[in-house]
Amino acid sequence: MELKKITDILKLVGGKFLIVDENGDPKAVLMAYQDFEDMVSPKIEEKLVERVNKIITQTQLTDAAADMIEEVMVNPLEQTDEITIEPLS
Repeated sequence: MELKKITDILKLVGGKFLIVDENGDPKAVLMAYQDFEDMVSPKIEEKLVERVNKIITQTQLTDAAADMIEEVMVNPLEQTDEITIEPLS
């Protein structure tokens, strides 16, 4: 059967076909492209948002680390020869 006839049938019945092997085990689903796109679009969006958030977090952490290094370089700890003794209680 040619692809055009199969897609016309899918549009006509508005359904999905389950393709099984000789043992009856499901192997694939044939569905209209719009149905497929509607099904996967939210998942793709979610993955994209996760990836963007990860990049933002990594950038913020890198910037914070660079700022800390710069602060240490600009204002190094002052060293003195003084020793202070304070009571523990």
